Amino acid sequence: MSQTTKRALEASFKKLLLEKPLNKITINDITEDCGVNRMTFYYHFKDIYDLVDWILAEDAAKAMEGRRGFGTWSEAYLDVLRQLQDNKTLVLNVYRSVGREQVEQYLYRLLDPILKDFADRECHDITVQDADKQFVVDFYKYALVGMTLEWTRRDMKGDPKKMVERVSTMIHGDFRRALCRIVQRNAHPAQLLSGHAGLCGCPGRGAAQPLPCRKSRSLLHGKYLHPLPRPGNQCAGRFGCTGPADQRKNRKLSGVFPKLRLSPAGI
Repeated sequence: MSQTTKRALEASFKKLLLEKPLNKITINDITEDCGVNRMTFYYHFKDIYDLVDWILAEDAAKAMEGRRGFGTWSEAYLDVLRQLQDNKTLVLNVYRSVGREQVEQYLYRLLDPILKDFADRECHDITVQDADKQFVVDFYKYALVGMTLEWTRRDMKGDPKKMVERVSTMIHGDFRRALCRIVQRNAHPAQLLSGHAGLCGCPGRGAAQPLPCRKSRSLLHGKYLHPLPRPGNQCAGRFGCTGPADQRKNRKLSGVFPKLRLSPAGI
């Protein structure tokens, strides 16, 4: 019953928004249109702004229910913009009468789970700390929210599809690269090389071996590393490795760190 009454008050409020701006609507207007008394309104909400907060939170929750099915963040973001257009009267009234911050928080609630889901998919094959992942998510979230707020300030006049296409062109592929760069920055050299390049004492299969503590420094000296193996080959020999010798000291790492190189100074 409580939710039914709240929905009725929401419907009356949105109906009144089509007739006059938010700052001209009173609680009496809402209750008269809804057919309830003022005490009923105050039982559910402190004031009109509390009703607005509830409506925005509910709209965000409903919007997220079906958004997991989108294949890319850009498809989900386009859906967010179209939803804003569908609620244009409410959103613009809140933006102008209540404040930009209310709309900003609404957008954060919409975009944060979308970007988190996308981040999880992008780093399925690499290990990223939750704090680092959230840092990347926040960076892109604030960028998208800023773009969306400016679009809202201009009365949502731009074509959402073209806007998303432009944003996607600018940051295509950068989300994963950002996650990979953070992993590269934080990981110990032995972790970076595991499964790709051997350390001293490698049996010739390119598998990294645990280092004694005296060798586990923030930068691993080049003498403890040997060049990467060619695909399908044993590792190049150095310091006891039984694989074929290869005197080249610099070799690009494969996989998620294509630009990382081994050198006598470390990694």
